[in-house]
Amino acid sequence: LLNQANSAVYATEKSVKDYGDKISAEDKATIEKELAGLKEAIKTKDAGKINPAMEALQKASHKLAEEVYKATASQQAAGEAPAGDQAQDAGGSGATQGQKADDNKEDIIDADFKAEDDKK
Repeated sequence: LLNQANSAVYATEKSVKDYGDKISAEDKATIEKELAGLKEAIKTKDAGKINPAMEALQKASHKLAEEVYKATASQQAAGEAPAGDQAQDAGGSGATQGQKADDNKEDIIDADFKAEDDKK
């Protein structure tokens, strides 16, 4: 439970740092208040205090999660077009490499050999 609480604190702090400017000051203040509450509950190591504090932080951070999701979705949408172009480029260069490999087949010599034991 302590690990979950610490993870929630870390993840929320990181999200606030990265995306805090995307939410209202009121929402950000609420999240920071609940973060402080969870940190205090963690210090007590009392599950009866940690669980409600984690739930309160989760509820408070829903708005932030929405903004993180929107930002991630827009980044992925923007990143998909170049990735598609790169995939086509890679396929094109793969075909050229395949042609070069065919040209090199003339240098390959297929041979059978028999291993002989030196002790005979």
